[in-house]
Amino acid sequence: MIALTELFDELRLITGGKRGGDKIKLSNGKGELMNFDEKKKSFKRDTLVQAEKFLCLLAHETGWGYASGHWSWNNLSHFYLKKGVIKPSQGRYDELMSQNPISLAMTSTTGIEYTLDPENIF
Repeated sequence: MIALTELFDELRLITGGKRGGDKIKLSNGKGELMNFDEKKKSFKRDTLVQAEKFLCLLAHETGWGYASGHWSWNNLSHFYLKKGVIKPSQGRYDELMSQNPISLAMTSTTGIEYTLDPENIF
């Protein structure tokens, strides 16, 4: 438990005391793109710095080396996916499965989270 607390403290240092040092947020609650420069086809500078700090932390904690030259941060594409939650029941599950979700998670006894690919990119 102490090791987890220390890890979470280090993650908060990456984001200046906020949660989420282990994530890159790509959209807001309305589904609008954020932290991404569409003209440059890359993450915004502060987002890239945060990602690299996280990768360096992982490298330090796991003993592997982070080689920045082996990572592609440019010429990126983005796609819109649809995320939702349903209450579990056989009928709702069958209907969801007919839509071919690309991710599915039982998050509680009262919720199944899913992601759909409405543009059939995958």
